[in-house]
Amino acid sequence: MYDPISPEFKFSEFFAKVKDLPHRDMVFLANCEVDHVERVSVGVKGAVENRKLGSLRYKAEIDRFMSLVCGGMNQAGASQSDLARYKPVISRLVKDGTLKPGTFVSLYNETP
Repeated sequence: MYDPISPEFKFSEFFAKVKDLPHRDMVFLANCEVDHVERVSVGVKGAVENRKLGSLRYKAEIDRFMSLVCGGMNQAGASQSDLARYKPVISRLVKDGTLKPGTFVSLYNETP
């Protein structure tokens, strides 16, 4: 059974846990967390309460972050405050070669 990073569906807890991890581990944990949230949000006892607690919003926040971390594009519509929060992670991923330098320039209009 999977032990969720944030049983209360708080993106800040998820982000704090994954921000310093290697890319591979970050993606793995994000996938596990999203799978868990999907399982507890639909068709199970407590699903309505979980949705009221913000499970679907939490999943959307993880998806926005991961679209940047995996694809280097803001397809999911991360806000300027989100981009600011993610900047150190994106910079690190560019420096270690996971993301292309052009990714950082396109998101932040500066070089890493």
